[in-house]
Amino acid sequence: MDLGNGLGHLTYSTLVHPADDWPQLWNSLNTYLPKVKARFAGNKSFGVCIRLAAKTAETLANSPAEREKLKKFLGDNDMYIYTANAFVYGHFKGAAVKEQVYEPDWRSEERTQYTINVANILADVCPPGTAPSIQTAPLGFKARVTGPDVVESYTNNVLRVVAHLIALEAKTGRTVTLQPLPN
Repeated sequence: MDLGNGLGHLTYSTLVHPADDWPQLWNSLNTYLPKVKARFAGNKSFGVCIRLAAKTAETLANSPAEREKLKKFLGDNDMYIYTANAFVYGHFKGAAVKEQVYEPDWRSEERTQYTINVANILADVCPPGTAPSIQTAPLGFKARVTGPDVVESYTNNVLRVVAHLIALEAKTGRTVTLQPLPN
């Protein structure tokens, strides 16, 4: 919920619940979000930080019907997505992640496309007046940064995503930002 006076938004993160694909996330949203909103926001509009695994992002990016279902759920429950956690690409809960949490890193087409999918979803499902952000992995795990070619690859892929965000804003009027999370 927007706290007003420039204080930002109070949001609930779906990262706390296992959801590595769209059916799992859909179940999690329906099971937990209305209860959390009722407890903390009452009749106020409630912000959501949605964790989108790559499989979920691919499903939603390719299915206007599923995005409409998500928008309807959010609207019916007076909720809005404020930010998306797109740090962990795949499976997250119940597994040792350590440095694997950075994979695939920003050298890869997989990370680039995943982030573009998340941007497209946010531009579609977030309400007018919000400027949603994508929480993403730092460029890569330090030990795997082995030379200038790696840094160049990171740079090229991040710039591709930034170019997509600029084009998306021109097309939709929606500003979506990239927010790398700290190591």
